[in-house]
Parts: sequence; C-alpha cells; structure tokens
Amino acid sequence: MFKLTETKFQGIAVSNFGSPSELVWSELDEKNYRLMPDDVLIKVKAASVNHFDVLYREGYFSNNEKLKKPYVPGSDCSGIIVQKGRNVTEFNLNDRVYTVISTKTGTYARYVVASATNGTVHKLPFRV
Repeated sequence: MFKLTETKFQGIAVSNFGSPSELVWSELDEKNYRLMPDDVLIKVKAASVNHFDVLYREGYFSNNEKLKKPYVPGSDCSGIIVQKGRNVTEFNLNDRVYTVISTKTGTYARYVVASATNGTVHKLPFRV
C-alpha cells in the first residue's frame, strides 16, 4: 500500500471567482482523494493551464451546479501512478501517465484522482 510522504494533500484552491489572486495554495480535503475501484492516484509532475481554467476562475460558468467551492482547477497533467483501485488492470504502479479533459480532483495539486476507465488517463511513452 502506498504511503504519502506529505502529511496532507495540498494544491491550489479557488474559493471565490475573480482574478489570479484567488488561486491560493491550500490544504485539501483528504476525503476527496479516496479511490474508487476504477480510479488511479497520480503524483503530479506537471500541470497545464487551459483557457477553461481561467474562465471558470473568473466566474463565466458560475451557474454550473457541479462546481462547488472551494475547488481545485485544472484537468490536464502528467505524473506517475502511485496507487490504483482494485479494478484497474491497464495501468501499473509507477507508470508515467497524462490526463486529458477531466479528473475527479483537479490537477493544480500534488496528487490527482482520475478514472482509469473513461479515457482520461493515458500512458506516456518512455521517451518523449
């Protein structure tokens, strides 16, 4: 079983819509990082900033009922799988992967939870 070296889940959280100053490094709720059987836990090595991340932060989609604040922005990242759910067979621990479109927890964080079965997690080639 994987043990986190950090004592807490940490990342950037947005509590209010607005300017980049709303991006605050925070302790994140550990219960959001519990894996379901089809999930993987990824240690983030790099995350991207997409135009949708900026639009969400500025409040353009503030009527989105699924977006509960505080939230961790970001949908795309690359990293290493450090834990996986019991149903995950297509990925192994220490696989280098990237995510696209969506994750369950947002990618502006040290760790990300993503579904391994819905096409959002992909293996990175050994050399890029």
